Amino acid sequence: MDFNAGDWYHTPTTQYADLTGLAGLAEVPLVATAVSSSQNGTDHATVTLQNSSTRVAFFVRLKLPSGAGGKEVLPIFWSDNLVALLPGETRTLGVSYAHADLKGAAPAVEVSGWNVTPQTLTGF
Repeated sequence: MDFNAGDWYHTPTTQYADLTGLAGLAEVPLVATAVSSSQNGTDHATVTLQNSSTRVAFFVRLKLPSGAGGKEVLPIFWSDNLVALLPGETRTLGVSYAHADLKGAAPAVEVSGWNVTPQTLTGF
């Protein structure tokens, strides 16, 4: 950062980080499970992610479509998203959404990430 060339609202960047090493991350399969409940027209789901590998799972993203392969349900409220899981780490994330936004489809959760084997959870 070039703090001497900055002002109260902007500080120029003199150099960017070299993130090319991320392209070499080995693929990581995650164990993912989901359970759901409904109350007063709002659905809630809990998604548990487990990284049983010896590698970091980077930039893990969860998406809730209206049915497998459907459009993403929006608005939606995740407790966290775009997370990293260290080797052996387990993390549980929650989500809330309006049941009507599923438009009659069954909920699904798509799990993906920078170096994560994609999967879709259904039937929860």
